[in-house]
Amino acid sequence: SSGINAEWPLRPGEEEKDIKRVMEVINRAEQVLKIEDILPFFNDFFYIDDFKDSICKSLEIYNQNINQLNDDMKDATDSAERIHNDIDNLKRKNCVVESSKSCYLCDIPLLTRSFYVFPCSHMFHTACLVKEITGYLSKRKAEEVSKIYKVLLNLKDEDQTRTESYRRAKCELDEMIAEECLMCGEYMIQSIDTPFLPRDEDLFEKLRSEWS
Repeated sequence: SSGINAEWPLRPGEEEKDIKRVMEVINRAEQVLKIEDILPFFNDFFYIDDFKDSICKSLEIYNQNINQLNDDMKDATDSAERIHNDIDNLKRKNCVVESSKSCYLCDIPLLTRSFYVFPCSHMFHTACLVKEITGYLSKRKAEEVSKIYKVLLNLKDEDQTRTESYRRAKCELDEMIAEECLMCGEYMIQSIDTPFLPRDEDLFEKLRSEWS
């Protein structure tokens, strides 16, 4: 803008010529300069005939941008509402667990202890899930999960197991270990480079001798 001001100063009596010269530059540099960039350099009293088309075009572009923003906001609102409804529906979702079902980690019958069932139908004992997931967490978060799980175990031994303390601890544990399925979520992606056999040589030799 300062370059325009220096190259095309508005000289008294030559405003019309100056305006035309400026408009030529704007037309050649449409993607760089806009009409609103040079308006501050004109005085308050001049004919807008030479600016009329550019001003109308600029207003149309602003109007299109506003409409696009409104559409984007509507899409974002609709998306947020759909996600909210999906979360509510997921909270109310239930399933029937047959007595023959087993934990996917320990293969012991699922109904013998507390468990989690994910929407993908994978099922785990709570203790198995806690033990397995802590291996993927940071040390601090793993300690936090273990601490909350111990609190739940202690509260379960009390007469009133559904106290506010129990519900609060259960919600915290749910958020930390039940956000996604261990078998088909991000945890499985993280374990893609984990070897099937243990790195410990002694344990490896023990397993190899058992399989021989």
